[in-house]
Amino acid sequence: MQFTHTPNRPIDIDGKEHRISRSAVISVVLFFFNLTDQTRYLPLCKRGKAVDESGKHCLPCGYLDRDETAAEAMRREVWEETGLDISDLMRRYPWQGDMQQPFHVDSNPRSHKQNVMLEYFLSFEVDTLPAVSTDNADQDEVESTIWLPVTKACKIEMAFSHEMIIRERRERTQRNLGK
Repeated sequence: MQFTHTPNRPIDIDGKEHRISRSAVISVVLFFFNLTDQTRYLPLCKRGKAVDESGKHCLPCGYLDRDETAAEAMRREVWEETGLDISDLMRRYPWQGDMQQPFHVDSNPRSHKQNVMLEYFLSFEVDTLPAVSTDNADQDEVESTIWLPVTKACKIEMAFSHEMIIRERRERTQRNLGK
């Protein structure tokens, strides 16, 4: 049997062999239904000058670190890029979603720069949108974070084609609500 894969490369760190392999990327769709104005919003990050697709908006996203679960990476990336604490939000507001199971996995090695992408979705009901900030982000990774109505977010071109992910989640949410 023959395979066309690129084998993982071994590297030596302090006398211990490690393998370099494809990385896993986490992206998180967070819908916040604002009960006050009956509108769905989501936080979007504007990419900083030190990262790919600089200047474009995107969902909170980033790499899975070697020593964390996918759910831990999701919480960390959201906190770093938006200042939102998922655990705190889950205690304070009604929510739906799955912290352990992504809604979509893309493992095509010809897309996403060799990354395996895990896409998560959480939805909250709030009276007021929580404050967002970039205070926890690495320097020049995230320029700013904004709240945008989901309907508007679906219409702008985003980094990594995140607008397509948002559209799909919006359509599925509307079908589930019978609207």
